[in-house]
Amino acid sequence: MHTLNRVHVTLIALALACASGVTAAATTAMTDPQLTVMIASPDRTATFKARDAVRHPAEELTFFGLKSNMTVVELWPGSGYWSEILGPYLAASGKYYVAQEPSGTKEADENTAKWRARMAGHKDLVGKFTETTLGKDHFDIAPPNSADLVVTFRNLHNWVNSGYADAALAAARRAALSFATASRVGTSTNAQMPATGLPPLRLPWSLSIKGIR
Repeated sequence: MHTLNRVHVTLIALALACASGVTAAATTAMTDPQLTVMIASPDRTATFKARDAVRHPAEELTFFGLKSNMTVVELWPGSGYWSEILGPYLAASGKYYVAQEPSGTKEADENTAKWRARMAGHKDLVGKFTETTLGKDHFDIAPPNSADLVVTFRNLHNWVNSGYADAALAAARRAALSFATASRVGTSTNAQMPATGLPPLRLPWSLSIKGIR
């Protein structure tokens, strides 16, 4: 099955699961207290914290299986909402890769500059991270078989519209650890659910790496 068809099937299935309450039940796993502390940190940007009520960062990251000792790749971090959580959380015992949009457009360059400035303001908390690039002709997001978790938030529809969603998901698969491990690709979407007639909604979902091979 074509990769995007797999993605569409997954989104449809999860929309139905959300309606039946299965997705809500999946987010009841115990959240790491350390993650809770990072989310509640007064060092986070105030406007970001104000969005927690609708973004549910603790539930979403717990659903994805995030642990503090993981190697995590975040694709297209935007303004840094998730980076302000992931960077400090992974600083002590994890590893953090950030795949930016390719340079060359005003929007991409401005987004990356803002993200870097924000991270520079948190340099004592975020720790070390590695920047890479994800976009057309740029798919080396992390060393092969290196990541425990690859995440992205509200970006899949952009890759679909740009014609390289298959390649982006394949890049995530290459970066993830061997299939014998618990590596996952996690994303969230607020795009129109394909072929369902359902209105746009935002929900977390994750795929086994095998699911996008």
